[in-house]
Amino acid sequence: MLAPTHLFFALALAYILKLPKLPAAIAGIAVDLDIVFNLLDTVFPFTHRGLIHTPLFLATVAWIFYYITKNKEQTRGIALGYASHLFLDVITPAGIILLFPITAVFSLNAVGYSNLVANTGMILLSIIFIFLFRTKKKHSLGNRYRFLCFLIFIISTCLIAYLGGFFPHTVYDPFLPLY
Repeated sequence: MLAPTHLFFALALAYILKLPKLPAAIAGIAVDLDIVFNLLDTVFPFTHRGLIHTPLFLATVAWIFYYITKNKEQTRGIALGYASHLFLDVITPAGIILLFPITAVFSLNAVGYSNLVANTGMILLSIIFIFLFRTKKKHSLGNRYRFLCFLIFIISTCLIAYLGGFFPHTVYDPFLPLY
């Protein structure tokens, strides 16, 4: 998915699960900084969607951040943003390497990462959930309600991705090679 989709998706999850917003948002988009590897013409695993796009690297980043800061909430926010990024990448055909160093790619293959309908739908869904949880009184929402909303949000995202696959319109991406 595109950077704005990763950003809003991570923010919405942070609002739903009551985790720090800024670390989640930063981690949600920072994972794609590995695009620089493609520009440097490096080889696997130092490529886009290589080592950095793995749950192993997510665990390593979270552990290092916690070891340095000793801040559980900020670490959870970073882990959430990172995990949300990996989840959205699993939806696309390129997928992620789930069990690195085994290089088998895991993908739901629902929709292309630059699909206009899917990206727009996910951003709008995220904004709706951000608005709903930003305006609710923090003390009035129980954990069961938040978990139910989390499930609804994830299932709705998958549905949007699936429906987006029926509309092959894509967004221009300057990093996509032109053939």
